[in-house]
Amino acid sequence: MLTPMLIGWALKTSNPGVADGIAAGEALKYNYTVPMLIFASLGVVAFFLALWLKAEDKKKGYGLEMPNVKK
Repeated sequence: MLTPMLIGWALKTSNPGVADGIAAGEALKYNYTVPMLIFASLGVVAFFLALWLKAEDKKKGYGLEMPNVKK
């Protein structure tokens, strides 16, 4: 829910006047550089979160990588 609002805010802030121009019928295009940087940074954060979880699992033995179905 928060990510679409963040992307919308970034598009509106980094492309001033484009929404009004499109509504008026002009052939304007959005610059999607800032939203793509936001998505890339979310991927980097997720990668480091995964590494941190793997280290915590190894240290404390939560069994996060163990199979949940036992025969």
